[in-house]
Amino acid sequence: MPRMFAGSHCLVVVVVLLLSFSLLPSGAGARAVPLEKGRGKQALLTNRPARFTGRVLVRFRSGVAASESRRALTRARVVDSVDGVQVLSPSDEGAATLLNRLRRHPAVEYAEPEHRLYAFASSNDPQAWKQWGQTRVQSPRGWAIARGSTKVKIAIVDSGVDFRHPDLRYRNAGGRDFVNDDGTPEDGHGHGTHVAGIAAATGNNSVGIAGVGWYTKILGVKVLNSRGEGTDAAVSKGIRWSAENGAAVINLSLGGPDYSQTLADAVSYAQRKGALVVAAAGNEGSNAATYPASLPGVIGVAATNRDDTDAWYSNYGSFVDISAPGGSANPNRPQDGIYSTLPGNRYGFADGTSMASPFVAGAAAVVKGRFPWMNAAKLWERLRVGANDIGINGKDIYTGYGRLNLYRSLAIPGQVFGSVTDARTGRPLANRKVALAGTSRYVRTDANGRYRMRSLPYGNRTVVASGYGYESRSRTFFMPPNGTVPQTFSLRPLAKVTGRVRSASGAALSGTAVTIVGTSRIARSNPNGYYTITLAPLGTHNVSATKSGYYTRTRSVTLVMGRTTTLDFGLNLR
Repeated sequence: MPRMFAGSHCLVVVVVLLLSFSLLPSGAGARAVPLEKGRGKQALLTNRPARFTGRVLVRFRSGVAASESRRALTRARVVDSVDGVQVLSPSDEGAATLLNRLRRHPAVEYAEPEHRLYAFASSNDPQAWKQWGQTRVQSPRGWAIARGSTKVKIAIVDSGVDFRHPDLRYRNAGGRDFVNDDGTPEDGHGHGTHVAGIAAATGNNSVGIAGVGWYTKILGVKVLNSRGEGTDAAVSKGIRWSAENGAAVINLSLGGPDYSQTLADAVSYAQRKGALVVAAAGNEGSNAATYPASLPGVIGVAATNRDDTDAWYSNYGSFVDISAPGGSANPNRPQDGIYSTLPGNRYGFADGTSMASPFVAGAAAVVKGRFPWMNAAKLWERLRVGANDIGINGKDIYTGYGRLNLYRSLAIPGQVFGSVTDARTGRPLANRKVALAGTSRYVRTDANGRYRMRSLPYGNRTVVASGYGYESRSRTFFMPPNGTVPQTFSLRPLAKVTGRVRSASGAALSGTAVTIVGTSRIARSNPNGYYTITLAPLGTHNVSATKSGYYTRTRSVTLVMGRTTTLDFGLNLR
């Protein structure tokens, strides 16, 4: 991160400590070889099969006669089965028609299309094995969902970008040099090229490494000179230019300890243009505010090390929103740094929050490519919710909301569906509420007792079914990306018994055990003699009241669903 000289508005980048600790080129074997445009994408995606198999999976309700299930399947052929679920191949009707027909059939618990599953994507880049950071943020799993889009631009506002590098040449969306005031953002330092490779080096092209976004386009914006120094004015112009030229995400692996209104105004301008602004937290290991990371709405990124804990050098404070791999900054273990592109077709390791920031910015660009309708706030929400909480529970000053996880940020919401029935009669329960625990979201069952709740996020989820006159039941399950999870509920009908226990003289008796005979339903009277039994079974029951020193009394009562029945007791001394 750049330092601000005291008493001036000159933003100076001390590269060795602030933006990155070092840029260590690898040996001759790291030199890349030019590659024909588009080759990598074709190698990975050619002949990928369709998403659906054209078959249908169906489970019939418990107790359904075999003859009834056979009648439901007269126009389909059973080709396989899995734990009671039958795999159907449509005969004279399409899969969609068969699916819709089965979902309406009263004997069917659920029916769903059969999906194809794929191995998680990996790149064929020969030096990808050195990129432990990509593995840490689960980029390989994320690449099975999205790899970036050529329609999305990320601005690397830095020391320039070497677009002649074979891992970056096809990512070039143009650029600007605000140091020399021209249109060629040559990187005379190396920092910007390294940052660019982390965010968006071309993946699966049999060359070098893979960035977070394989196909994201890069705007190279030079605001730092060959010594890694820049000014408020140059950085501000670079930010504004990026926003005006369509950057969806702006990465700022630079900064300093002093506030600049000019810089703040430029950031606000970019945000109004719709850009998500991401900035490194700084490398002093202090809790002092750092700018632009501390500016409103900027995503401040701290660094984590190879052990997945906060890096010793990373700045901390309330301005830290998220964290990502930045390296361990251990001179004895350069391989624990972040490996990326360098000018002159080279590659090397570097450490610092400057390396962490483009992981986050690159991930935001990939999410934008997958969900192009999302604005900056929604992109950030995806990253925030998807992060792994590796520090203190919840947001903390060292790792923010957690360490970046590309896969979880991309995971497509799924849906849960099923039915709600009466446990006593088996009949479907209409207009019953099925709610997503911990939220205000709910749906109601239809006339056939069925429900479907869509857009459930990835992870462990709990749904609760409830309704007047019935007990509530919950189901906890894991929602995979784009998953369809069945959850059925069988609710017991209930009633409530309430009343008061007194002595023969009319005095309230506390601690009296009131029990529905033959069940586990019991309550004890309070100091005023009142008791309440909830979740009581329906029908006619004997209810007893027992207290030490008094004769037990038993009364008969008929309990009706959804109704509260009053039953008082008078006990005589022994």
